[in-house]
Order: sequence, then C-alpha cells, then structure tokens
Amino acid sequence: MRNYGNWYALLVGLSAVVMVLLPLSALSVSGKSEETPPPSATVEAEKPIETPVEKPADEPTASTLSEDVFRVLESDGKTVSEIDARTFLIWTVAAEMPAKFEEEALKAQVVAAYTYFCYERAAERASPTKALAGADFSDTPIAYPKGYTEAYWKERWGSGYDEYYQKIAAAVDAVGGKRILYNGAPIFAAYHAISSGTTEVPEVVWSAAFPYLQSVDSQKDAAAPNYETTVTLSAPAFAKAMESVKGIDLSGDAKNWVKDDAKRSAAGTVVSQTVGGVSVEGTEWRSRCKLRSACFTVAYEDGDFVFHVKGYGHDVGMSQYGAQFLAQSGYSWEEILHHYYSDVKIA
Repeated sequence: MRNYGNWYALLVGLSAVVMVLLPLSALSVSGKSEETPPPSATVEAEKPIETPVEKPADEPTASTLSEDVFRVLESDGKTVSEIDARTFLIWTVAAEMPAKFEEEALKAQVVAAYTYFCYERAAERASPTKALAGADFSDTPIAYPKGYTEAYWKERWGSGYDEYYQKIAAAVDAVGGKRILYNGAPIFAAYHAISSGTTEVPEVVWSAAFPYLQSVDSQKDAAAPNYETTVTLSAPAFAKAMESVKGIDLSGDAKNWVKDDAKRSAAGTVVSQTVGGVSVEGTEWRSRCKLRSACFTVAYEDGDFVFHVKGYGHDVGMSQYGAQFLAQSGYSWEEILHHYYSDVKIA
C-alpha cells in the first residue's frame, strides 16, 4: 500500500483498516473481539495510486498459491522475507474478518485481499521504492512477523484455533488464485468494515477515480454492531485536536467555533465543514477527532462537541459486514464481489 494506511498500517492493527471500507480496510490485528473487524483494506488511510498499474511480465498468474510469494520488509527495516501467498492470505483474512463470518463472506474477503495486494505488488515492482530494499509493500509492518505465526493466532483464538484456522484455510483453498480484474489487470480492491448504508466513491476519499469503485447500496450494514457511535470531546480537547490546522482561529465562545455548513456526498460522507474560520475536509475531521468514519454530524452541547458517527472505515469498495449480511441472504462470494465492484471479471 502506498500511503493511505498502507498495508502495514493495516498491519498495525495486525493490521485494516484496513475495509475495508469501513471500515474493517488492509491489516489490523489489534486485540479486538472477533465480532468487530478492524478498519481495512485496504486498507485505512491509504491513497491509491492515480492510474491502475498494468500487470508486469513477471506477475504470477498460477492459481497455486504456494508458488506465489509476497516480499515483506521486516521490522528492522532491512530484512526482506518471502511469504507464500497461501500463508499470507490465511493470516491476512484472519486479521481482516471474523472467522465466525459466513463461508461465502470469507471467500469474498480472500479474493478481495489477494487482488488488493497483487495490485500493490505490481505497482511496487513496476516502480521500485529504494527504501523497500526489494520488498513489495511500503512502510515497516510493526506487527510483522508476529501476526503471521501460528503462535500468535493460537494465543488469540485459544480453544477455537483449530476450527477457525481450518475454516479460513478452506476458504483460501476454495478460491485461491482468483482475482478481481478490470481490463485484464487486478483492481485496487478497497474494502472497509461497515458502510454508512451506501458505499462511497474514491473521489470523495482520495481524490482518485476508479470506474469499478462506484457507490452502491449496503443498507443492511445498519444492523452491524456499533453501526452508530458517539464521540464526545470537551472544548479544550477539541481545540487541541484542531489547533494545528493552518489558519484556524479558536478564540472566543466555543459554541461559535464550528459552522453548520457541512458539505456532504450522496453517500453521507462529510466532504468539508468549517471550523475556526477554515474549511476542513471530512477525512481530516475523522483523523483529528478519532472518529470511526467521516460520515458524522457534530453539535456543541453543554460545553462539549458531540459527534454522531455512522459506519466504520473509509466506506469505499466492499463492506465487510455488508458481505456477511449478503452471504446470510444466500449470495455467493462471486455475487458479493460483483455487488461491490462494478463491471469487473473474476478469474
């Protein structure tokens, strides 16, 4: 991942994001309950590269995941290790989606994750970053290699290890090697935890357009745990969170700091809202005020700023809880992917 929450930022939950998305996003293994996936995939703050990268000549096409590898930079910032794609995907999916989810949702996550990291790998190998020393992904994965070991998951899953491992491994083996393609190349398969009820277009989040990432219905996400959350910041805490915004003026009565002029996308994301005389993007509000998504309202109440937030993640691409609800409704993994990614082929 190149910037927005990089694959490693997702590992920082391992960690997604990563998501999806909204995020569950790309790889986060925090100590959170299996019932609440981390923001993902894909990815959480990562801004995708502007132009989809064509698959280079050496991009693996074999469906045998054991023959495919990802090159990962270890925490010392120097050592590059190779992880076979099957192992990589088992632990990645374990970090991105609760093992208790439906099998078809897990399969959809396997394909989305494999596609996403194939896309990132192709981009890096086509235009290598010197600091990566030959690795495929940017930044240092703080949790690596802990999140890719049997010991880590035995501790996290406890007595459920055998059941969960076998379930995820079966999903990986069932769809291993499948990727989501647009014009023959892997897509930027963004995903998130929980949508606001409608997924977002990437132009709103990253100012980058992808024809296969369109806004689609995901209303069942409203039934996800913690779909709606509240964040309360005292005036001093709010001022501290916003103080470094260039040109901001938080003098005077706190009730006048925030202007009721939020500009919203069709999906409900705050595109921008004025605070202290400065128009601030919704994604920056989210980051500074530690909100689960940029789909929020804010009001000044009794000396506090109270945020009401919907969803979890960047809201682009596949909603992971949405995938779960569709699977429970009888959708296959392919149908789930075609719902969230427009005009694509799966091969």
